Amino acid sequence: MRKDWIPGLTVAAGLLVGFLRAFENRYAYEEDTGLVIAGHPLTTAVILCCLLFAGFVVYYVYRGGKRDPVLSQPGRDAGIMRTAAPAAAAVLALCAAHDLYRFVNTNRLSLLVFSGFSAMTAVSVVAEERARRHQRLEGGSVYSIVPVFWACYWLILTYSEHAADPVITDYMYALLGQAFLVLALYELAGLSFGRGKARHAAAFTLMAAFFSALNLIEPLAGLVLFGDTALVSDFLSLRLYFIFGLILMPAVAVRLLRENKQG
Repeated sequence: MRKDWIPGLTVAAGLLVGFLRAFENRYAYEEDTGLVIAGHPLTTAVILCCLLFAGFVVYYVYRGGKRDPVLSQPGRDAGIMRTAAPAAAAVLALCAAHDLYRFVNTNRLSLLVFSGFSAMTAVSVVAEERARRHQRLEGGSVYSIVPVFWACYWLILTYSEHAADPVITDYMYALLGQAFLVLALYELAGLSFGRGKARHAAAFTLMAAFFSALNLIEPLAGLVLFGDTALVSDFLSLRLYFIFGLILMPAVAVRLLRENKQG
């Protein structure tokens, strides 16, 4: 059974919940303190939507099935990854240049390190996909490991930026998106070395795509709908990298779901 619609549904769901988050930011916080209004229905709705989608992913990915797909084998979806991998790498390269520019202006060493990590990850994504197309991934590839460390560093940077924020919902969804991206890249690296579970990778890539869409549309919708500029700096500094997840993760999910023979 074809499952190409699932990654598309994932992105659409993430965008819808991101719009809902924009309304939550506008109406579910106290104007004078900026704290969340306890028990506000918009906050509850966002959390329930995320939980419902996670339940859908778990049900659909793990039900039935005869075998795990082998990610290193090129198949009908080669054209999708041939486009998605360079596009995602180009985004990372641009973001690396952006952080290098920010480092020049602020002298923050973490920005320089992250810029270097991003550039290395951009090269790794293209090199790994090219090697996979030519079936040269026997025994695994160091290229599959670099993105995992990059995503971990991105997660650490985001938490360090928001650790003093008393409103957890301000950064909770960004951390969730980054955590799922770490798990997805980790499982994909494991598959390159003949380890890991492809169903885990499929579930994590779908969740990473969902939260990537949510985190990208939330500040943009708030800006367009309400003129809210509170998240613009956060979007330009850290959330831009979710474009990488939004491009690459659905394409990888298509590959995994096409190979996974489920009833």
